Amino acid sequence: MPRPLDGAAGERMELAAYYADFEENFARAREFWKLERGQEFAEPGDASWEAFDRGDWDEAMRLLEARRPDLVKYHEETAAAGTSTRRIRIVSLPLTPYMQWELNLLKVRDETGGPIRVLLDSQVAGLEDQGPLPEIYTMDDAVMYEAVYDANGVLECALRYTDPELVGRCRGFISGLYERGEPIAGFFRREVAPLPPPPPRGAGHPAGLPAAGGPSGSHPLLGAPGCQRPPMTARPRRARRATRSAAAASRATSSRRASSPAAYTSTVRRTVPGARASCRGSFPPT
Repeated sequence: MPRPLDGAAGERMELAAYYADFEENFARAREFWKLERGQEFAEPGDASWEAFDRGDWDEAMRLLEARRPDLVKYHEETAAAGTSTRRIRIVSLPLTPYMQWELNLLKVRDETGGPIRVLLDSQVAGLEDQGPLPEIYTMDDAVMYEAVYDANGVLECALRYTDPELVGRCRGFISGLYERGEPIAGFFRREVAPLPPPPPRGAGHPAGLPAAGGPSGSHPLLGAPGCQRPPMTARPRRARRATRSAAAASRATSSRRASSPAAYTSTVRRTVPGARASCRGSFPPT
């Protein structure tokens, strides 16, 4: 069966250009659709993931809950600006420890206004005869991005697609999966909530993967060689996570967002405390 991208070649974007382009296009978008497939990632620089990684599950969960107010604000601002966001998460059973952690995060996102549904990998097996589904996200029919990772699984660049026919087809593909999916709340109650905390990983950061704030020469934001699509198993992801603060909300109304997306995203960058690249390929927190 044909893959969603059907052999299309995207335009390579280095991370700094990708982040800016993403924000500008997201500021204009009315519909954002996201497909996530990988099951095992690492997120050094994310305080909750780092607590999980060192075996402190209670602290990891506390830190996830601490994000709730910011996520509420983020989703309220996004909805007020006229943008809807939807995410479909492909999940394998039994859950990897990482997925057990991530599904707790996704539950909070869903409860704060970012609808998320789940499909089992067995339910998409017929779509993966040529390999795992890609991690792609669309904004209307205007633009689509695909995350690309280096040999360590660190996000090193993105591929941008702007052919309206291709973007529209992939948007329809993602929305079709979403329609088939189960709302995360029911899946979580059945498959995640009964689980005990996962055992400590104990391995720390994967070899060659710098933590956020590490030596500048090794920071993925400063560039990385190549731009290949590695297999989608055991891939840490690295991308930017930011939440819009109340100050940003007061200065960036939906009308300003519509009339001047560049000014809007610039305001967000200036007013979100600690806004920076973090270690997950779900930028922004949609």
